[in-house]
Amino acid sequence: MWQMACTGRTGYDLVSYDDRLPEALRLRVIRIERDDERIGELEAMVVDFLAEVDATIERLRLMAGDADVIRTHAMRQLEVAL
Repeated sequence: MWQMACTGRTGYDLVSYDDRLPEALRLRVIRIERDDERIGELEAMVVDFLAEVDATIERLRLMAGDADVIRTHAMRQLEVAL
């Protein structure tokens, strides 16, 4: 799906080949059609994942004593308190 999300294509062919199989089974081609609903779901999941990564990095930087992160965190806490 990501190929279609990035390129705007309407579909692609998934191709598998294994010369160890009998001749009739060596090549398999499956057409994958674009699914905009699924692409939207995947994009939303990526946004959530990246927010989680950012939060984890910020927590690690707080634990390590990064002055800029500590200052930003303290300012956020003050804004929430007000």
